[in-house]
Amino acid sequence: AEKLGLDFQTLHRLNPRLVFCHTRGFEDGPRSLLPGNDQTGNSLGGSCFEDGGCWDGGRPWFGSASNGDLGNGYLAAIAIVQALYDREQTGKGQRVDASILNASLVNNSRVVTTPDGTCFERPKLDRDQTGLSALYRIYRCADEWVCIAVFSDAHWQALVRAVPRLRDDARFATPELRARNDAALARLLAEELASDRAEKWFQTLDAVGVPCEISSPTFSRELFEDADLYRRGWLAHFTGDPFIGDVDMFGVGLDFGDTKPAPPRPIPTMWQHTREVMAELGYAADEIERLAAAGAIVTPESAGRS
Repeated sequence: AEKLGLDFQTLHRLNPRLVFCHTRGFEDGPRSLLPGNDQTGNSLGGSCFEDGGCWDGGRPWFGSASNGDLGNGYLAAIAIVQALYDREQTGKGQRVDASILNASLVNNSRVVTTPDGTCFERPKLDRDQTGLSALYRIYRCADEWVCIAVFSDAHWQALVRAVPRLRDDARFATPELRARNDAALARLLAEELASDRAEKWFQTLDAVGVPCEISSPTFSRELFEDADLYRRGWLAHFTGDPFIGDVDMFGVGLDFGDTKPAPPRPIPTMWQHTREVMAELGYAADEIERLAAAGAIVTPESAGRS
């Protein structure tokens, strides 16, 4: 940006109200000029260590949902909105900065230590990445996987009704004993849940009030058959994409009480919206066509000749 003369200081002189966002891989410092991506930022920030259950003998693991790139975008969006709000109060723009490393540090802010490096007790992912405890994890059934989330005494009593073996086992009589014997409880539940299909266990657990869900291998394929999600705007359907034709995609994942935002459109092809952008800038249709004919702007029709 500095080489092109598009850095904040240069642009700020032209427009003091400008809000300028710079996102990066690492912090603004010794690593500024290093190539940065999701995996390197998450490795440095500790996400790969935490997500791999390394405390329990696991290995560093980089998942597709480690929220490095995505978290960077979230932080940048928040910073931009706050800077715009500040501009409404002061009339001045400013530079805001976010990074993948920042996002990783936020994601791992639960990992708190004393000055000598001693970690406080906290829920930690196990080495097999099945969950945080025997009562909050996924279990392999005879065919698929089921997740349970037993947090209250009512949930525990419901689980005992679904798995009678738990009732008379003194190791699990109180929350404290269950925490102390967590590994044994996990082994018992793993044996029980492996005895039948996931759908059968879901019906059994759900019927008595155990929070549970099947880890469905087909959900992503079934998702776009849900008419209600289209009605809500959580999914969107478009026709006429230049390359694909019909496009089904995620829509708006937030519900607003009074404002109904339009769902995002499919990713545009190069020059697809030249005319629309020029029209928004105030150019009349004949001016746009004259600029296109002169080669000053590129349209989908002229792209092959440019």
